[in-house]
Amino acid sequence: MNENNASSQNAEKKVGPIVATLIIVLVLIIAALYLFASKINQSAIPTDGSDATTTAATGASQDIQSLQNDVNGATSGLDKQNF
Repeated sequence: MNENNASSQNAEKKVGPIVATLIIVLVLIIAALYLFASKINQSAIPTDGSDATTTAATGASQDIQSLQNDVNGATSGLDKQNF
């Protein structure tokens, strides 16, 4: 009878660390998904109030310097977002 009690106690002792490990892994996965989702929800291009893309799209500026300024203004937020 003692052998049965000893083996059941050993089995119960082995389950505890396994459950604790699973809980820790689940918490880490949930935290990673939360951080990933919050990073996706951030604005891709920050708005700085400039209207550089509107003039380029309408064709209002035709000289090279104005077009270069429009491109620089339109892509300025990409550097901040690591693109």
